[in-house]
Amino acid sequence: NKTPVARNPAGGLVVVNAANEVSEVKIRDLHGRLVLQAQGTGTGQLVISTEALSAGTYYISVISIEGETTIRKLIKL
Repeated sequence: NKTPVARNPAGGLVVVNAANEVSEVKIRDLHGRLVLQAQGTGTGQLVISTEALSAGTYYISVISIEGETTIRKLIKL
């Protein structure tokens, strides 16, 4: 499953472009702690503000309405 995560490394925004409708996006730190969560908008695209996150490496999980999960590494500048 190829779900591009644009603006990676991220400054203040991350754009998720999925082939299927996005149900939810979760961002976790390297220890697995949930640091940010966003609900889908009824489309395959979602723009997420990462301003509240400290600089570092995270994992972004994109969950489709079909229940498929795609995980990508995210670098916050």
